[in-house]
Amino acid sequence: MSSITNFKTLQVAEQKAEDKIAANFLIKGDLATTIKVNGKDMQVALSYQNKEEFDRVYTYTAKSDTLTIGTNYEWEGRTYLVTDQDKLVKNVLYNKYLALECNFQINGFWGWFKKPNYMNTQIKEDTTIISLAKPIAILPNNSLKTGDKLNINGRPWLIIECDDFSTLGITYYSLEATTEAKTVSTISAPTIDPNLIIVHGLDVIQLTTEDGYFKTDDTRLKVKRTLTTVQFTVPFGVSDFSVEVKEAGAIVNKKYRVVL
Repeated sequence: MSSITNFKTLQVAEQKAEDKIAANFLIKGDLATTIKVNGKDMQVALSYQNKEEFDRVYTYTAKSDTLTIGTNYEWEGRTYLVTDQDKLVKNVLYNKYLALECNFQINGFWGWFKKPNYMNTQIKEDTTIISLAKPIAILPNNSLKTGDKLNINGRPWLIIECDDFSTLGITYYSLEATTEAKTVSTISAPTIDPNLIIVHGLDVIQLTTEDGYFKTDDTRLKVKRTLTTVQFTVPFGVSDFSVEVKEAGAIVNKKYRVVL
């Protein structure tokens, strides 16, 4: 084995060791804490990004513990909304997410509202003006539409834009202040299935089963199976589908959503 090969092997081994140490520190270190996701405890480490953006929190989890964008979780009496995952973290044994502290609720569904900014200016007399930036609300659903009115913490707002395609799992709503009216209401939000599995077109999925048992509600799946395994390719043009396999003698249903 050449000296170059030895050097590369050593570097890889050292990097893996550093990753394990880093992951272990995050989960078991002094900053480690517990959050509650869908009623279940998860051991994580949290750190605020900075004092100026106190409502933004980075959430670190072990590689095996994942959070779906759009998930609400509870931590120390407050509720947070996961809005992004750090795509730059590679070859490490932990995940890094951005979460926002929720500040309004619609029928039990928590979201984040960026309040309009006000500033003082002096021309001939003291006045207060509002910035031109549009107030934004983020919710883990797309149940609202342009033209809807909703009430956030006692103030009526009109939805002027909706964006449910930029980030899968959450919807951005651009708002403008409106007047109180009979049409202003709290909108009920649908429940997001926490068991939904996200896949892509042409992904190859392999599952274990018993006695070759397998069922699906979409006949377009290309299936190969044995007595103990099932393998299928996710076709294009499918949005949602489910399959059934047998585990420990019980029928288990798995739900999938296909994204680009």
